[in-house]
Amino acid sequence: MSSASAPTSGTRTRTITGHLDPGAADWVYLPVDVPPGVRRLDVSYRYDRPNEPAGTVTNSCDIGIFDQRGTADGFRGWSGGFRTHFSIASDQATPGYLPGPIGAGRWHVILGPYQICPSGLDYSVTVVLTYGADAGRSTPQYPPQQVRGTGKGWYRGDSHVHTDHSDGARTPHQVAAGARSAGLDFIVSTDHNTSSSHAVWGPLSGPDLLIVTGEEITARNGHALALGVTPGHWIDWRCRARDGAFGSLVGAVHRDGGILVPAHPCCAFVGCRWKFGYADADAIEVWNGPWTLDDECAVEIWDGLLGAAARRCC
Repeated sequence: MSSASAPTSGTRTRTITGHLDPGAADWVYLPVDVPPGVRRLDVSYRYDRPNEPAGTVTNSCDIGIFDQRGTADGFRGWSGGFRTHFSIASDQATPGYLPGPIGAGRWHVILGPYQICPSGLDYSVTVVLTYGADAGRSTPQYPPQQVRGTGKGWYRGDSHVHTDHSDGARTPHQVAAGARSAGLDFIVSTDHNTSSSHAVWGPLSGPDLLIVTGEEITARNGHALALGVTPGHWIDWRCRARDGAFGSLVGAVHRDGGILVPAHPCCAFVGCRWKFGYADADAIEVWNGPWTLDDECAVEIWDGLLGAAARRCC
């Protein structure tokens, strides 16, 4: 469709359905052709969740989207399995997604089926394109990454924080208020697989609360915290231990001046147990939430690594 013939109002809806068998690819890309003149894009999805016998997994499927720049550089957001609908426009977007122009070209909805039951997974994705004039631009408000007048010392903070930009129950405003109420000096924003919350922390930070930008990288063989990455920079999380891509992920974090920290490495949930090794890790998260056996396991791993390092040095 040429720009001259593009609609100036109204909507166009497309529904994509499909079936995934057990053993399907980690990431399934659904192409969506977006003509010129679209000002807003809405996506909703559903999939079947059959009741399975005890001991058998049921279906779980995440969702996100890449724009016309492609599935390598065109990241526009991710909500995992936390939302069934999201929207993107030039001036605003659902938390977890990046506002900005709706460029013409081939976009891709990305599905992440991390559990598929024996009978398979049926999915339905509906995309609504709304035509009209561009509503303008949103201006990201990134937080400063240091507090003037501070230096090396002991500070009290939380390096693993989620908001409603991923699977957290609270907005960034509520999280910042809670951090101040708890007397924290800093927090690190680590929403799952997205940088969208970076742009809203600016007005919520201050000399009394440093808000560091980061991301929880939710790979298929474990989760890692990317702490201190450049505000607005998204770290690609699409890798497995066997595919050799982890080194590139680590390099992206380190080039930003950030550090990589395996998160809850002994967590028993599907895809959470750490399988990438610790040679490239800068630290290890040894306590996550209420103290449980997986935290005890993480401390034992940390202690073992300290002992091995001491033997090499002596």
